Amino acid sequence: MNRRWVMAVVIVGVGAALWLWSRETGRVPQGREQPFTDLDAVLASYKASGWELDRAPPFPGPYRKTPEGESMVGKDGGVVRRVRDGNAVVEELRLDGNPEFDQLVVQLETPSGRQTLAVLKRARKPRGP
Repeated sequence: MNRRWVMAVVIVGVGAALWLWSRETGRVPQGREQPFTDLDAVLASYKASGWELDRAPPFPGPYRKTPEGESMVGKDGGVVRRVRDGNAVVEELRLDGNPEFDQLVVQLETPSGRQTLAVLKRARKPRGP
């Protein structure tokens, strides 16, 4: 009888561990999320690559980049980006291509969970003959 109790406790323990592990796999581990910072700090890596801020986000910061990331617009392209809150569009951005510079739309998040967009631009490099 003692052996059955040991087996039952082991099975319950393993089951509980598997259940807890399966719940955790859908979450971002603690410490992996980017911290909220000012706009200059969020865009520092872009600025180091020659990008400059063209349009600041309409909502105040601090900010962090979202997993949705970014959209680039070349000279012949165009993009429409919408930020939704449920079914409602809370921000819409339309960009047409420009032969003088590339444009980059970066999606950001505020501490309240609000999503917003920033637009960066970079002068196009002239092509050689």
